[in-house]
Amino acid sequence: MGSFSGINIGFSGLTASQRNLQATGHNISNANTVGYSRQRVIQQSVKPESLSDTMQVGKGVDAAGIFQIRDSFLDDRFRDENTKLGYWSTKQQTTEELEAIFNEISDSGLQHVMDEFWNAWQEVAKDPQSLTARGILKEQAISFCETVDHLDHQLSKMQLNINIEIEKNVQQVNELSDNIARLNKEILNHVAMGEQPNDFLDQRNQLMDELSQIVPLQITESQNGMISLFLQGRTLVDGFTSNHIKTAVDMSNNGMLEVQWADHGEPLDLTTANNKGELNALITSRDSWIDQKRQDLNQLVSYVATEVNKQHLMGQGLDDASNMAFFSLSDGRPITEGAPMDELCSWISINPALDNLDNIAAASGAGGAGNNKNALAISQLRYKSFDVDGKSVTLDNYYRSIISDLGLEGQEAKTMADNQVVLCQEINNQRQSISGTSLDEEMTNMIKFQHSYNAAARVVNAMDEMIDRIINQTGVVGR
Repeated sequence: MGSFSGINIGFSGLTASQRNLQATGHNISNANTVGYSRQRVIQQSVKPESLSDTMQVGKGVDAAGIFQIRDSFLDDRFRDENTKLGYWSTKQQTTEELEAIFNEISDSGLQHVMDEFWNAWQEVAKDPQSLTARGILKEQAISFCETVDHLDHQLSKMQLNINIEIEKNVQQVNELSDNIARLNKEILNHVAMGEQPNDFLDQRNQLMDELSQIVPLQITESQNGMISLFLQGRTLVDGFTSNHIKTAVDMSNNGMLEVQWADHGEPLDLTTANNKGELNALITSRDSWIDQKRQDLNQLVSYVATEVNKQHLMGQGLDDASNMAFFSLSDGRPITEGAPMDELCSWISINPALDNLDNIAAASGAGGAGNNKNALAISQLRYKSFDVDGKSVTLDNYYRSIISDLGLEGQEAKTMADNQVVLCQEINNQRQSISGTSLDEEMTNMIKFQHSYNAAARVVNAMDEMIDRIINQTGVVGR
């Protein structure tokens, strides 16, 4: 063994301890950094030196590299569940906003307005000749028309706002994809130089966590450290390149935005049953959940307007006026003539002829214009049954079923979102138990490596003194 091997052994211990202290300090500094994975120095003994056929002497320690401690299986599980969390939390927000729009817990809700409308007909039936009762009926009818118009406007506005959110989500997907591709390049450059780019890997993993909440991802990793991301079977990120998605106006869907691949304009269907994520929930909310509520509301208004008009046409007013509709379109056209039934909420109005309260047809048949038969018949329409999707429901129950379905959807979304929050937190806690930094553990390691460094320094000092004795003092006699 060479004369200075002992010093080299001590120096290797100094170097290894220093690397460990640096890694420990880096862990402590990033204890609160989101997405950071703690790092450890991998040590191995240096290949020993053979002194004879039967004897080998060690040559110290080597810091083979600094590696992050991470469990890729838990990462994959977290991203799968995070995609579902993005879907259900977005749906929960949508249903809560819908419940706020319908506002059925207040006196301004449509159920209360409808009750007041039917009750006003009953008041007219009690005193058919009372202009006060007729005036209240007219005001309640106007309130009904304004309420459904307001509801439809709010639902339409909500769809447009979601349209904007879809555009923002698409931009975010592209930005995250670009950054992941950029980090792929950084990681490859460092791997090619034999380095372990732990901090870049952490940044990339954090970006993939964020992206997984918006869209469902399929991820593959190559031996050179780069990853590829796939969305609906097509490549979203491949090495240094990211394939963008975009939005385009879909005229077949009332001018709403459609998500497409930017290169060929191929539609990207994210609403299939196997897909989750925020973008899926936004598109489904806009095109399915909200649109269905608008259709249900228009159907309700159509039932009310059609049945009230049919009965009103058979009655007579105080001046014997007859054959007059109660509801009309806002431009004065009869509802039965070219009425936009799928947009009736925004068109329905009171027949302008009813500005003359005498024209309200409360009477019917014998007994003169002052009888209450028609007003009584109209007041009872709220209990009339209709066939809706194979089920027999009354006008009152039909609206209640709309609100009930909304409540059930909201409860399901909240339950699923809460479950996903717990599940994601549990998986993330498992990740943190492996990857997270424990300050207590790192402080213990710091003390351990500090002592190791001091001990290695003592070895170097001892070897230096021995060599000094050999070189400078051996053979000196008589001094």
